[in-house]
Amino acid sequence: MDGKIRISVGTSDNIFLNRSVELLEKEMKSLNANIKFDYFPGDHFTLFTEDYKKDGVEFLEKNYNSWLNKKK
Repeated sequence: MDGKIRISVGTSDNIFLNRSVELLEKEMKSLNANIKFDYFPGDHFTLFTEDYKKDGVEFLEKNYNSWLNKKK
């Protein structure tokens, strides 16, 4: 799963999930886990912006292309 996990959260989450993600990110960094953490402006319900969608698609394309190159 190295580099294939992405966790995104709004910086103003209504139920403070951003705080939990920050703690998880700190712990994963201490373990040298290769997980991508992203923080976007917005709350639990307004996060789904064009920037959020674009970043998600880019992450998926990068991993898909990496997988395709390994199959060759």
